[in-house]
Amino acid sequence: MKPICPLNVRLHLPQSLEPLRELAHNLYWTWNTEAIALFQRLDPDLWEQTNHTPVALLSRIRQDRLLEAATDNGFLA
Repeated sequence: MKPICPLNVRLHLPQSLEPLRELAHNLYWTWNTEAIALFQRLDPDLWEQTNHTPVALLSRIRQDRLLEAATDNGFLA
């Protein structure tokens, strides 16, 4: 059976983490070590599993981890 149409699920990012979405879609992160460390810090194991791809990381990360990061002043800084 052929699919009728593709389904795109968009992750709900807490407001304080919304800049991560823009950063993930901007190649700036590829040469900025602080940006790379930021994505890696969210979930080191998932970062490895997604081959260091921020868009993939954000599409697969647990919502509770995002909520935790959204209230972590160290991460937000």
